Amino acid sequence: MEDDFPTTGLIEAFCRQLGYQAPPESSRASCRPIDLIRCVLPEAWRIALSRHLPRERRERLLADQFRNGTNWRKTTAFAIPAAYTSFVRVNLRGREPEGIVEPDAEYEALLGRIMSDLKQLIDPQINELAVKRVAKTVELFGCDPPASLPDLFVEWKSGRFMQRVVHPRAELVQQRPDFYRRSDHSSNGFVAAAGPFISNQRVLGEVQVLDLAPTFLSLIGEPVSQNMTGKVIEAMIRGRA
Repeated sequence: MEDDFPTTGLIEAFCRQLGYQAPPESSRASCRPIDLIRCVLPEAWRIALSRHLPRERRERLLADQFRNGTNWRKTTAFAIPAAYTSFVRVNLRGREPEGIVEPDAEYEALLGRIMSDLKQLIDPQINELAVKRVAKTVELFGCDPPASLPDLFVEWKSGRFMQRVVHPRAELVQQRPDFYRRSDHSSNGFVAAAGPFISNQRVLGEVQVLDLAPTFLSLIGEPVSQNMTGKVIEAMIRGRA
């Protein structure tokens, strides 16, 4: 575990204020009871009331709010709700129900613009970058645009709750959410191995998680699939290095 703080409000504000995720059209007011309740009751009251609803009902309400809170015909990318690491998904034609971004060149250009904007975010309290890493799924897994995964993974600077982040064209503000915890699972861990085919007392250095499966297959004498992007950790296996 490591120090980590919620960033849901920041990534949602980023997508909306920088024009990637368009707001719903407001030309015609909704008469649905749930929409009227959202307009009348303050957010704190709605959160308090939702705690008394069954989990399935709460999830349906969140899904409904997510689906109807965006004009999908004008949205190029949107934030997938998440607490710590942020996820951005492109509204890709042929993949999303109302996708507008064309695959290939337009898709790649859009990812480049989003990554550039994310790297310009500053934590004004200490005047440092607010985002420490942005990764493309297509590069992480060597694949085409994923069917179910997000297109970008965004790792924010840890250490404290960032209520305000600035961009040259916008100011992003988030409120402390109802679900608030000061820690999350770290992206780093350790590997220890022992056995008749494992090298004794050898320091492996940095190990990539995708290297573990090919290594285990090699240890039990099974072939390593060419579809695996990881490599056998030769230093772990007795007699290999």
